Amino acid sequence: MADIFLSYAREDVAKAKRLAAALEKQGWAVFWDRTSLLAGQDFDVVIEQAIEQAGCMIVAWSSASKSSDWVRGEATIARERKILVPVLFEAVSPPIAFRSLHTENLVDWQGEMDAPAYVALCKAITQRVGSPKVSVAVDVQPKNSLNNNIPKPKKPTPPKITRSLKDFFSLRYAMLALLLIVSVSIWQSGIIGKSKFTFLIEDIEPTKQASTDETITDQHKNVKPIQTSAAKIKEPEMVTIPAGTFQMGSPTNEAGRDKDEDQHSVTIAQAFAISRFEITVGQFRQFIQETSYKTTAETDGKGCYTWNVEKQSYEQKAGSYWDKPGFTQTDNHPVVCVSWQDAQRYVDWLSQRTGALYRLPIEAEWEYAARAGSQSAYWWGNTIGEGNAVCFDCGSQWDNKQTAPVASFKANKFGLYDTAGNVWEWTQDCWHDSYNNAPSDGSAWLETYKGDCGRRVIRGGSWGGNPQFLRSALRFRNYADVA
Repeated sequence: MADIFLSYAREDVAKAKRLAAALEKQGWAVFWDRTSLLAGQDFDVVIEQAIEQAGCMIVAWSSASKSSDWVRGEATIARERKILVPVLFEAVSPPIAFRSLHTENLVDWQGEMDAPAYVALCKAITQRVGSPKVSVAVDVQPKNSLNNNIPKPKKPTPPKITRSLKDFFSLRYAMLALLLIVSVSIWQSGIIGKSKFTFLIEDIEPTKQASTDETITDQHKNVKPIQTSAAKIKEPEMVTIPAGTFQMGSPTNEAGRDKDEDQHSVTIAQAFAISRFEITVGQFRQFIQETSYKTTAETDGKGCYTWNVEKQSYEQKAGSYWDKPGFTQTDNHPVVCVSWQDAQRYVDWLSQRTGALYRLPIEAEWEYAARAGSQSAYWWGNTIGEGNAVCFDCGSQWDNKQTAPVASFKANKFGLYDTAGNVWEWTQDCWHDSYNNAPSDGSAWLETYKGDCGRRVIRGGSWGGNPQFLRSALRFRNYADVA
């Protein structure tokens, strides 16, 4: 059984090896080398067991680990168990949800056993797992202690992990999933439009199950918010979605279907809640004002893809971004020109501001919520009709011009607006070009399944796309750093 679980990005393996070697030299057992798994061992099972058994988790932040879903997931579990000890491998700011924790700076550490930062790290580890099993080369007790006869603390028995790593991504353990709709402009392989939303997941009492008739406001009574400013957070209005099983994908006779939409049964085992409306310009503006965050479109110098009415085409325009997308917006329009990475930063901020845990939607959750019990091409039927959505030739005043204000059309049977059209919607999943070996339990399809995580799944179609792209089963992808 390892005393310490070391979580890091594979790009930082040399630094991780140096740190693990120093800790092991002092007598602690460290789980860090995931490449040493034996043939036939299940990666998920081994990792989950190692985390559950460890009394301390060191999470090493770097530019690579901040972008890793696995590292962020492991860090979240460790924080919940109160065994997290964060360090810096690079001079970066930790993700927003972890910035309130003291983080030791090992950026310039080269293995010196008496370096102040390393000594402080050892003290933090000792508080959690006790002293190492052999004499150490550094002093891990406060100098000039008034009582040097205090017995060394015994290694505590780690509490039973409240949620496995797999459960962190599937979020099936007494949690509510909230749908955060964030827009982003995209243009990829002939699919034109604006991409919209992310899921949010909020931690509720670990022993309390979500109820389909219980309001989110009541659930929030048990969540202690983290207030970082005097401004009141503009939280989304929530709707509870019941658990259930559905056929994900499209039947072979559906008009416009693609080969990556083969139907398969998926079970959503836990009720979850989603935002009734798309996240708006006004809500996103609060995040920008509080954090001074610059979106991808603002920092890469290229801008985002915007619609040229005269040319009737999309073009990437320098200087365009979420607050200047090339058309008129109010605070009640869905925010656009937001990359997948921008959406992640927003989710981090919202988690810190509310004290809850939020995340992007899983692709299966998205389709389940968008269908609202239907198996037709659109939630209202098999033809696009008129006045049901905004898209290219959808019969609305905004068609092929710009986004519509949120809730401009009818809600589906779950009470959700704009799940078809208006803007594309980001999900958590890495891109896979088929459903071969796809999870059937509603969990996210991430690196474990060898997907292309440089691209993420987008759903729902947009105001500039053809009606077939608004189908509930339609899948597409975009690069995570493209707005």
